[in-house]
Amino acid sequence: MSKKTFKYCAAIERGLKLGLTHEQMHGDGSEGLYLLLQKLQYAWDGNNWASLKDEPADPASQLIRIRVWADAEVVEDFSADIAKVIEGAGFGMVEKSPVYTCRPPKQLEGCVYLTFNPPAKKSSSEVSHG
Repeated sequence: MSKKTFKYCAAIERGLKLGLTHEQMHGDGSEGLYLLLQKLQYAWDGNNWASLKDEPADPASQLIRIRVWADAEVVEDFSADIAKVIEGAGFGMVEKSPVYTCRPPKQLEGCVYLTFNPPAKKSSSEVSHG
């Protein structure tokens, strides 16, 4: 059973306005309903489920962003290991954040944010046909 959070109650209200069935709104719990609303082009803005249908969209970023979340004492080492693997695959590191300690009750955990440029795509003349 999903918790009756403000977000979930608002999702049910939006679902009713959209004519969703009881099974669509409650069958997979809150996460299932949230995913369904996203597929229907609605996004949670912290206050309500806003329609994205008429909103202009910025172009998608070409950057790849990764959050590494682990025990605060080891997250720095894990993120360095992950960065090495990703750079070895041809991605270029743009930024690596310091360790950010999580809020209570997760204060013993930390996050590091990694940002990469994807590898340059090979042109058709560079592709080997061997």
